[in-house]
Amino acid sequence: MENNCSAQNKEKHLNMEREQMSNGSVGTRDKLRRLKLEMGGRVCIPDTWGQESRLQDWANCTAFTGAYMPAGLASARAALAESP
Repeated sequence: MENNCSAQNKEKHLNMEREQMSNGSVGTRDKLRRLKLEMGGRVCIPDTWGQESRLQDWANCTAFTGAYMPAGLASARAALAESP
């Protein structure tokens, strides 16, 4: 399962990354990008995993707020929200 990049394009990017590494100017994002290019032909690294819609359930955590927050804290929060 080949990524969208051609083999020549990958090699070009890898050479650029190696040059940057020798200069000491490689950040974390660059390292991750290089890893993705290197592993692209050997391991399938999907851009999406098909379950992003399930993340919406976790984005809204108001269901957990009532269960884990003490009642006194909720009233203090409400008082702060109402104060000018």
